[in-house]
Amino acid sequence: MELMHQLTPQLKRLRLSGVLDTLELRNQQAIQQKLSYVEFLALLIQDEVERRAQKQLQLRLRRASFRSDKTLEGFDFSYNPTTPARAPERSAGASESESPGLCT
Repeated sequence: MELMHQLTPQLKRLRLSGVLDTLELRNQQAIQQKLSYVEFLALLIQDEVERRAQKQLQLRLRRASFRSDKTLEGFDFSYNPTTPARAPERSAGASESESPGLCT
């Protein structure tokens, strides 16, 4: 456990503080599954890559300033009466043979 405390400032300096979140869990997993050092390291790196990707996605969504989620269920078809209410459902899952006019 002392080694974990020694790793903390080094991982933070390398900007790998996300590894700290999964290090103990992955260490236990490596012991139980008798993983090699490379497999253990690969798991830690994979966790860090996934954490950074998730963080980037959250940042992009926040910067995009989306007001709310939009779905077809919430679409106001009465706004444009010429748009049939069933057309989006047909075109979303229809193949070209089922609705040749929509897939031109």
